[in-house]
Amino acid sequence: MDDTVQLSKVETFKGLFGNNLFRVLIVVIGTDIGAAIGFFYSQYQKQYFHYSTRSLDFNIKTI
Repeated sequence: MDDTVQLSKVETFKGLFGNNLFRVLIVVIGTDIGAAIGFFYSQYQKQYFHYSTRSLDFNIKTI
């Protein structure tokens, strides 16, 4: 609870990094942005490079 009270009293951007709540929020935001970039990059690869996992399927009839 103290972190939220201190967060409202911060006057400079440098002061934000001394607050543990702000540090946690920065990590959460960075993680979400990284996950979104990874998702869109994988969809881009899937759409334009057409890789398939069908060649990895094991077919018992071929033995």
